[in-house]
Amino acid sequence: MIILDTDFDIVKANKKAVKAVSVFKKTTD
Repeated sequence: MIILDTDFDIVKANKKAVKAVSVFKKTTD
């Protein structure tokens, strides 16, 4: 369960990073 919870947190962090990058790219364009 601990591993699954950690993986879920990593996925959430990755999604946040992707959103931040996409927003950054839109502003730079």
